Amino acid sequence: MSTEMIPLALIDDPEFNSRVDVDTAKIKALAASMPTPDMQLQPITVERVSQRYLLVAGSRRVAAARLNGWSEIRAEVREETDTLRRMSDNFKENEQREDLTLYEQARAIAAFKDKGAKGPEISAGTGYSKQMVSNLGGMYERLPAPIHADWRAGHKAATFNVLQRIAVISKKTPEATEQAQLEAWANVVKLTDKYDAKLDPDEHEGNGATPVPRKPCKRTSGCTKKQGHPGDCKVTEETFDVPTQRFFDLVTAVKKSKLPGGNLAIACMKALVGEINKVKDVWDADAGTQAVQ
Repeated sequence: MSTEMIPLALIDDPEFNSRVDVDTAKIKALAASMPTPDMQLQPITVERVSQRYLLVAGSRRVAAARLNGWSEIRAEVREETDTLRRMSDNFKENEQREDLTLYEQARAIAAFKDKGAKGPEISAGTGYSKQMVSNLGGMYERLPAPIHADWRAGHKAATFNVLQRIAVISKKTPEATEQAQLEAWANVVKLTDKYDAKLDPDEHEGNGATPVPRKPCKRTSGCTKKQGHPGDCKVTEETFDVPTQRFFDLVTAVKKSKLPGGNLAIACMKALVGEINKVKDVWDADAGTQAVQ
């Protein structure tokens, strides 16, 4: 392998890039950080194929260089290897520079399978355990297109645990399985959006979503929730900043555990984040009491 300055015009895109979507803002920021070729900190990696170069790793650096109008870029040039080696190097470098999303991880595993790689080869190529490869690959293969679209877009409900639970849903026919998976996903999305609106209403309203309708606050004391005003509220406390999906997962876990006192624990969590104002026989915000004997 040698390090050379090579013409950008002779570089072809990689066969597979583990990054799914190009973040234009990040490309512009990278371009600003390397205005001239001597400011390039790390060389890209390419393979020499005939009279051209096949990009292995460094797509964002190439995009930034082209944005800056460079004619050449510094690259580590190696002789041609094979597709799985190039996919592995691309995956590992991207993962090292900035964590891949869950969707990108699963998509990459599916791509390895499409190229004929088996479990041990995929584990070696990604650095993931055999179990992780199996779980992510199964989720990518079994989940229908509408869920894929939300997953790729980064919906808050698209966590590993949620997607894994939905992926294993199985009915007598493929059509029935897909319908059941879509119904389960719709329910999770509905609940997640509900908790998201309650736990972080300002963020919910600022991301282009439909504003959350709020009822006027009628309390004269002990207001712990960002509700609509005007009202008679004289005391306002900040709500706790709780990660929406973590709260949702915790409530789900407590319900599934069926432990004694689980319903009380869930009620207390909901009261803590301001979703409810009263925990029976324990606490009543509207009455101005912190404990009920």
